[in-house]
Amino acid sequence: MKKDFIKNDLIEKAYELGFVSYFGKMFSVNKDCYYLWMCDLQKWLIEKYKIYAYVIVSSAGLFPEIFCKNRNITIDKIYSGDEYIKCLEIGLQEAIKLINQ
Repeated sequence: MKKDFIKNDLIEKAYELGFVSYFGKMFSVNKDCYYLWMCDLQKWLIEKYKIYAYVIVSSAGLFPEIFCKNRNITIDKIYSGDEYIKCLEIGLQEAIKLINQ
């Protein structure tokens, strides 16, 4: 059985920062494990950098929000309810950008 792997900017940036997930230090992630990998990244960002990236659920839909060092950043784009994983991914991408600021 062939496994599908995801390789994107988020994974590459996390790899460059030295992020090691439960699955190890990776430059690509099995598609079936991608959500769990993002949860590990989310936890690591909190523990190492005190950056909180999460998804807000509202009556309008879902949107990513990042909280870091007394700054609260809300991404303007609202996603439909079936795009939770995409919404979290965007929030994590924005959170990683804050590390080098």
